[in-house]
Order: sequence, then structure tokens, then C-alpha cells
Amino acid sequence: MRILSVQKLVLVIFLGMQGWQWTCPATAFGGGQIQVMVDLDPAGSFVIQCKTLEGTAEKTAKGVSARILRIRGNQLETGIDLRNKHMKEKYLETSKFPYIELRDVLGSNGKFKGIAIVKGKKTNVEGTYSTKGSQLDATFSAELSELGIDPPRYLGVGVVNEITIRAEVPLTKKNIGNSIEKKR
Repeated sequence: MRILSVQKLVLVIFLGMQGWQWTCPATAFGGGQIQVMVDLDPAGSFVIQCKTLEGTAEKTAKGVSARILRIRGNQLETGIDLRNKHMKEKYLETSKFPYIELRDVLGSNGKFKGIAIVKGKKTNVEGTYSTKGSQLDATFSAELSELGIDPPRYLGVGVVNEITIRAEVPLTKKNIGNSIEKKR
């Protein structure tokens, strides 16, 4: 199963129609990816995937850290033009808020905390992570309502408020000059 970044979780929220999946093209912004699992009410689920994560995490003496991990909302694609338009204009408002971000991430002993920023609204998030070589795999849950997004409903099917995000983030050695650990 592919793993994708935190910022993509917001995208899953906007696709609350039926069990469908969309992907973004890979970019050279860091090589990370994200996967958002969305449950539907009364039944069903879908996955949102994207490979356009900007940023990397760093190994530190205490665990891991990342200053900014982000995606560009306008690069998200659902495979259906009208759905793309609704997601970008109605739910993400990408003309006003071009990025979805996870900032000030600090982790140790397999647990992390960070600040998700969606549509300019900051929300604290917590999750778990593991590292393998030059990759960090992280998982966390978030509530759409806390991210400033009303869970979509269409023809009696709605997105459940809680989504699960899995992220695969490139992992580098600590850069002392850019460390948030040093500044806290």
C-alpha cells in the first residue's frame, strides 16, 4: 500500500461522493507522498493519493523533526473536472490558500506532534511514525471540522468527519542551521 503526506488528507475530505480514488503526478519537491483514507456514511470508503509532497524530515539526536511539509492544493486531481473544481474552489479555496501544510513536527519514540494548516486554520495533530533507511512513515487522524472543512454530503452519502492520513516522507540527517529542535 502506498503512503502519502499529511497535507493530502484534506483532499480526501472534498471527495465525499462515492468510493473513488484520484492521484497526482509525482514532482521533484522532495519525493514524499500521501494517502488519505476516508470512510463514507452510511457505507463505503475511498482513498486519496498524491505524490507532490514538498519538504523532508530530519533525523535528530532525540528522534525526528520537520519544519514544513506541504502540498500545493491546485496540483490535486480527482480525475473528474467538476469534482476537481469543487474541491479546489469550494472546499480548499486554493486561490486564497494555495498550500496545505504540516509545520513544526517533532517526534521521538515512534510518536510525533505537529501543526496542520488548512485554509489558514492551525490545528494540532498527533500520530505515530517509524523510520527505515532514508524514509519516514507516519500515520495520524484528523477531523475535517477541526481543519475548517464541512464534511461533504451528496445524494445521501457523506464523508465521515474523521479521516486517517498516511505519509511517506524523505528522511535526511539533521541540518543544524535549519533545525526546529534547536529553536524550541
